Order: sequence, then C-alpha cells, then structure tokens
Amino acid sequence: MSSNSVPNFKPSSRGLKFINSFPHEPDITVNVPALGKVPIGDAHNGLCGGMVFTVRDLFEGNVAVPASASAPADGSPLFNYIVGRLFDSFNLPGGVAKYYEWMTTPDHDTGIWPFIRRGVVWHTIMEEWPKIKADIDSGHPSPLGLVTIFDLNPGDMGNNHQVMAYAYDVDASNTLTLHLYDPNTGASDGCQLSISLSNPSHSTPIPNNVNIHPLPIRGFFRVDYGVHDASVLAPPPPILSVTCTPYPVQANVAQTVTVHAKDARTGVTAAGNVVVNGVTVGQTNRPFNFTFKGTRTQRRLPGTGIGRPGHGDLGTYIIYPKGQVVASGYSPNAIDFGLKDGSVEA
Repeated sequence: MSSNSVPNFKPSSRGLKFINSFPHEPDITVNVPALGKVPIGDAHNGLCGGMVFTVRDLFEGNVAVPASASAPADGSPLFNYIVGRLFDSFNLPGGVAKYYEWMTTPDHDTGIWPFIRRGVVWHTIMEEWPKIKADIDSGHPSPLGLVTIFDLNPGDMGNNHQVMAYAYDVDASNTLTLHLYDPNTGASDGCQLSISLSNPSHSTPIPNNVNIHPLPIRGFFRVDYGVHDASVLAPPPPILSVTCTPYPVQANVAQTVTVHAKDARTGVTAAGNVVVNGVTVGQTNRPFNFTFKGTRTQRRLPGTGIGRPGHGDLGTYIIYPKGQVVASGYSPNAIDFGLKDGSVEA
C-alpha cells in the first residue's frame, strides 16, 4: 500500500467555509474554437472551479481562509476573485475543449489494434493519475476536472464539476482512493473517490461521495493551475483603539489612571499591558497608580541668535513619559496621555 498527503492541508481548516451555492447570475459564456460560444451555466449552478483555485491560492500564499460561512455577495471582493479564478480554471480555450473531448469519448477503449481509441478510464489512469500523484508528492493540492456525462451537446458542459485532491491511498488490490476538497460539500474532510487501477482499457466504476448526485463520475483529469496572489483576500490587520482616563493626566502627581483598549472594528475590549518608557506599569482596562514625572534635558533650540533663550542657545526641555499598549494579536499602540513635551527658559 502507498499513500501520501499534502502537509497542513485539510478541507476543514483550509477549505472555504461556505458551500458552492450562489444566487442566479448571467450565464458564463466562453468562445471555444470549433465549438463556438459555449454557455457554462450561471453562478447559481456553482463556481466550483473558482472556489478550488481560490482555496489553492490561499494555501500556497499562506493567507488565512475567510471566516464567513455564508457565500460572498455578488460584487464583493471575494465573489469577484472567485469568478476571476473560475475563468482561469477553464484554461481557455484548451481546458474547455478537453472537457468536451472527454464528454464525447466512451468510458472504455474502442476499435482494434492498431486503431484503438482510448477511453476516458484509460486517460484517467494512465495519463492523469501520475500527474495528480506528482502534485501531491511535491506538497501541492491538485485541482481535478470531473467528467460526469457522455453527451455531444456543449451546452451540457456545466454538468461537469471541479474538486481538489490533497491525499491518496493505493491499497493491496491496486485501488486508488483520492481525498478531496469538494466545493459542493464544503469544509469537510470526508469527501473522496476511488477507482481500480487494474483495468484501464475497460469501463470502471468510480465510487464517490462527491456532492453531485445523481450524476456519476466517468473519469477525471488534472486541471492546469497557475499561481495567483491571494494577498488581496487577507483580512486587514486588527487595530486597537486606545484612550485613557483621566485625560489629560497630571504631571508629577501620583494618580489613578485607566487605559482603555478595544478592537477598533469589533469594539471588544483587548487585554494587554500598559508600558511606559519600556516598563510595564499596569494592565489595560484596569486602574493603576502612576506618577508621570517630566525629565528636564538641554538641547539647542531653533534660531540663529546668540545669548538669548530660544534663539540658538541651549535651553531646558521637559520630556514626559511615553506609553504604549502591548496586546497579543495587535501591533503596539501609542497612548496619548495628554502631556505635551515643551521647552522652558533655563
């Protein structure tokens, strides 16, 4: 038995949280040589190829998967990204032509030697499975086109489907099992298909639990994938909103201060440390006692005159303590205590 899987990839953690179900949108029509304009369907019938490519983009780019369990709205950045990647998954014009070629090819080999026409099963086992295995062995999920119908009508091309293989097992009986991310199933680790590798010239059933019932899977091929930058889908970094009470604080007086910190987007309070001049003096959202002592220092003030404070001589400059909030998951955020550094005459 042989097996392998893509490290750190599971649909439950790396798949989109919503399923492949969208409101009705205009037909997606592509121009294919010799076939003319081919309607692929509409968004209601699914954006499976775009979702598969998006999931691989997110994985390859180490970008967090969007948290929403609801399909993105038409026109939203994620929806537009998926639609764009759907077109990419067609690999025009050759990709659509390949679907059609497989749709019009019998499952089994036909003809007699030397005029044998290879069937869909032979192409699946002898040509496509080695490519899929190479992807997974090199640590990459492998997008698959599933051919479900035997049909001469190009308009039925939308009945086919796309999934992504991320692990395989070949048992002692030479049966291959591919573990799949299926956009129709969602973030579930239990989706798979199986095929015997023993008789590539014959019709061979492909048991599966891909969510395309009642359509069968006649065969499958590796879909050529080109990397795409998914960083545009990365969630914006969390931002803290920080205030203090009282404001402004008093200088050189012991007092009770509370530094309030919350997530600027959600309004949820954020636990962290209040750091003043590199020293932790308290925690956020809790009162603490502190004395803000100014430090007198000398520096040359702006100006060109000589002998008069503030006009080129060394004056006394008061520097008050600087504070920041340090909270897990956020960049350090400065605290405005209301104390303004300033100069005085020596």
